Amino acid sequence: MPSIDVPKKAPIYVKSKPDNVEVVIKHPTKPTTHPNDYNFLWPLADIYVVQKGKEEGYFLSEYQEDGIEKPFEPPIVLVVDLPRYITTNPNLKPESEKLIYFEDSRSEWIRFDNVNRISADQVEVTISSWIKDPPVGWGGDFL
Repeated sequence: MPSIDVPKKAPIYVKSKPDNVEVVIKHPTKPTTHPNDYNFLWPLADIYVVQKGKEEGYFLSEYQEDGIEKPFEPPIVLVVDLPRYITTNPNLKPESEKLIYFEDSRSEWIRFDNVNRISADQVEVTISSWIKDPPVGWGGDFL
């Protein structure tokens, strides 16, 4: 089951967020399990939602926010690039490609529900609830 390294800055951008938080997007650093539901994983980033003004301590649990107890209002909206490798690879099943994140407490990769394609090579994802510092990536299957 291959995993593909991201050769540049993570292709995820913050479009909008609540005023009281910052969204910190870092190149993936944490090892994770491979998703059971997919043949390949393309890791994109570790995403942290932190208290405004605490970006320097984004990795500390006490500064991280989640939207589980109280949903983010307004929600966080991210724009995510579909890597060129995925959009042009003839060996991948386009219908299987899903934007996923790893939920450590459940030890599994979860598919984002609120994903809308905004162009041939970008999607927009809306997040009203979040967990602390999960990795995010694309999962998919080979033909």
